[in-house]
Amino acid sequence: MLNENNEKTEKPEKEENADKTHDEAHQGDEDKVYFIAPQEITVPNFECDESWILDIGGGGEGIIEQVKGKQVIAIDFRQHELEDTHNDALKIVMDARDLHFLDATFETVTAFFTLMYIAVRPKDIEQVFREITRVLKPGGKFLVWDVIFNPPASVDKEVIASYLKVNLPDGVVDQTGYGVKMHAQKMEDFIELAANHGLAVVRKEVADQVYFLEFQKN
Repeated sequence: MLNENNEKTEKPEKEENADKTHDEAHQGDEDKVYFIAPQEITVPNFECDESWILDIGGGGEGIIEQVKGKQVIAIDFRQHELEDTHNDALKIVMDARDLHFLDATFETVTAFFTLMYIAVRPKDIEQVFREITRVLKPGGKFLVWDVIFNPPASVDKEVIASYLKVNLPDGVVDQTGYGVKMHAQKMEDFIELAANHGLAVVRKEVADQVYFLEFQKN
C-alpha cells in the first residue's frame, strides 16, 4: 500500500501514519478514519502476451505478482515494500512519475489499488498517466483495479479507508485493507485522465465501490 505521500507502506494495520485500519482506529484514532463498507474484488488470470508486465506500486501484497509471477516487473517507491513481497517478480525501486524504460516497451501495465494514493496530488497522477502511456506499445493495455470514494460532505476525517477481500485465480483469498488521505474519487476521473493521454476504455466492471478498467493505447 501507499501512504498519503504516494509512498508504499505496509498493510494499514501496521502503519503508524494516517493510513489506518479499523484495529488501529479502536486504539485511539477512530475519530480520524472514515470507513466505507468492506469491499470484495476478483482478479482473474487475465490474458496478455508472454512479454513483461509492468506493475505500478507492486510492493506490499503483490497481487499482480501472485497472479502472473515471473512475468511481472514490480516497481515501487520504497525498497522495503519490495523486499517484504515474497513472489517471483523482478522487483525494482522506481518512481512511477519517472519510469526508467524506453518508449513503447510494454504490452501490459497494471495498477492494483495504487492510483488512489497518487490521485491526492493532481500533478503526480497526471505525470504517472503520461509516463504509463509513453512506455506502452501502440495497442498496449493498462489494467486498473481501484475504488470509488464519495464521502458525505458532513464527514470531518483525515483518512478514508476500507477492508478488501481479493479473490485470486488459484482460490487463494487475500484479506487486506487500504487507507489514504481523505479525498473524493470517481472512476470517471481516471477515465477522463486516460482519454487525455490517448488511452481508451475497452472494458469496465463495477462491483459496489470497487472497479476494474481496461484501457488501450491508441
